[in-house]
Amino acid sequence: MTTQTLRLAGAIFENERLFWLFRDYGILALTFVAAYTLPLPWIVASYIVLGQAHFLMSFLYQWRGGQMNPRYLFLAIMLIAGTVVYFSFDFGFTPILVLTAVAFPFHVAVDEIFLHHEKLTRVRFITALAFVALTASLILWQILPLLQPLFVTLIICSALWMVVRMLTGMVSKGEQYLFVVGVLFAIVFGAAGIAVQLGALILIHVFNWAVGYGRRVRQNPIVRRRYWLEMLLFNVAVLALFLLFVIFEFELLQLLFIPLYLDIWATIHAVLSFRPGRAVTA
Repeated sequence: MTTQTLRLAGAIFENERLFWLFRDYGILALTFVAAYTLPLPWIVASYIVLGQAHFLMSFLYQWRGGQMNPRYLFLAIMLIAGTVVYFSFDFGFTPILVLTAVAFPFHVAVDEIFLHHEKLTRVRFITALAFVALTASLILWQILPLLQPLFVTLIICSALWMVVRMLTGMVSKGEQYLFVVGVLFAIVFGAAGIAVQLGALILIHVFNWAVGYGRRVRQNPIVRRRYWLEMLLFNVAVLALFLLFVIFEFELLQLLFIPLYLDIWATIHAVLSFRPGRAVTA
């Protein structure tokens, strides 16, 4: 069974059409079905473990890719200082939820444009903002009830932008994917609660990035083996730490696995992953 599964995976990775069909719709369907049907503790545990493994692994690849330049280090220091200030005062849970609800969907949207091998044009940047407006409004709907009229306006504007882009007939594959995710997100998770909503976005991003990078390095046996081995090791290590946290309640591990801290990790990941070199073009 394992050999057959590996052969099937290899066939999908090598076939352009099959890969994008699986990557854009297969993963999306599996993630949404799992997030909608599994018990809430399973959903939370899944996106905590897989998300944290992805966040931590990204530091290795940012270092290996030469991204840890002075600008990166300055941002990292500012983010750490901001986190310290945040916990030094009783700001409550809401500010970090708002920040994460905006920053992480933006990270997902911009990444999807580049993962589809497209340039971030001004039009596609607006599409990314429309995706953020839609998902952030749904995530924050129950948290900020006084802003619901604003959220309704943002959701309507996002929907109108999607319709206009589709009617032009010049919408890109990356934009199409964001439209599909946005519509399904609204239908399936519109009132699901922030844990399921953010969890679904994190899982979609983690899986898409994993298979996307895996396909990119498939022609180099050494890099390919190293990548999948590192992927396995990071996830196993984080799962082991998570089990230690759940079973033995090691307080230090709260910094990795408490939802509030995970939201901070997600925001830090989103900010540090953004590269000015990927500037908006005409």
